[in-house]
Order: sequence, then C-alpha cells, then structure tokens
Amino acid sequence: TPITAMTIDPAGNVGIGTNAPGTLLEVNGSFKAGGNCQLGDSYSDSHSIYGPTTVLAAAGSTPLTANQTATGAGWEALLDLKRDGVVDYRVQSNSDMVIVMNTNNTSTAHMWYQVNGNYRLKLNATGYVDMDSESQVRLTLGSQGTAGNNDSNWIRGNGTSLGFNAAGGATTWEVSGVEKMKLDASGNLTINGNISNTAASAYY
Repeated sequence: TPITAMTIDPAGNVGIGTNAPGTLLEVNGSFKAGGNCQLGDSYSDSHSIYGPTTVLAAAGSTPLTANQTATGAGWEALLDLKRDGVVDYRVQSNSDMVIVMNTNNTSTAHMWYQVNGNYRLKLNATGYVDMDSESQVRLTLGSQGTAGNNDSNWIRGNGTSLGFNAAGGATTWEVSGVEKMKLDASGNLTINGNISNTAASAYY
C-alpha cells in the first residue's frame, strides 16, 4: 500500500507526516537535527515551543544562553517564565542583574528557595526575609571560620531565643557608625567607653 512520505502543496509548503502543511515546513512526529542549527535570521523573529523541552549539553559547556545584543533605555528582559500568560519570573539586566518575581503585582506572591526538597529561605511580597525551615537557624556573616560553626560569626534563632556568636573577637553595637556597646571575648562589657567587669553593673 503506497504511503505518503512527504507532501509539497501548490504554495510550496512541505509536510512530513502531514498531507496539509500550514507553513513552509511542517513535521508531524519526532525528528532529529544534527550539527549547528539556527532558528530565524533576524533578532525580530519569534519562535514558539509547545510541550516539555529538555536542553542537553556536554560537561563544561553552556546549555542555554540568552543573548540580547540591542540595549534599550531601561532594564532589558532576558528571560520570562510565564504561567497562563502571566510572567511569574523574569531575569533582567542593565549592567546589573535583577530577578523579578511576580510582575503581575499579586500581593500574596513570595519567592522561595528550596534545597533538597526543603524550603530554606523565603522573600515575602512585603519585603520581609524568612529563614524558618528549622527550629534552629543560623545566619553566618563574613568569611571567618566554617559557616554555622562556633569559629564563625553568626546570628541564631533558636525557639523563642535569639543568639549571637563572635568568631573569637568582640561583639559590638553601633549607632550611626559609632560604637555604643561592646562585649569582648573575656566577658567584659563596655558601654559608651566605660568598662564593667561584671554583667550586673554598667556605667552610663
């Protein structure tokens, strides 16, 4: 029984797997394109891909590059991720890089960061930052020591308590860049330059 392998209609449209191609080339089914492939020949061209898409690349190479050659007056959108036509996530650049979450301005939308299936950090729509995935969470500041260990500088939320740890030096409190209070490694407390050797007394 004869099988139609390819169709060329009077308009010059070529169909593979279809007898009624609607474009210059329409393939109905799986196909493979080897070598270097280019879609379009102008930056004003647009392309649509339907269905799940996987990008594979060799180790050490860049699987996906978003390159915008023309620079506009404002922030240029390099990547938009949409759901139901609404941009939920956008990467923009104007020398600096900015990640925009929820361009539709839904007040209840938050940005979550997940590691190994667990939510670790949340940026609320209100601007608050939450690190509440565990009963005890440490925020390490600076490069001293090992993050989270006592040889590093950290702030810890543990149940209803808030703790501070200095890597070995003093813990200081400043107002407008001026030191107002310091607790050194020996337990001496300095307030406004006056030293107290006991935690029970202080000078004003």
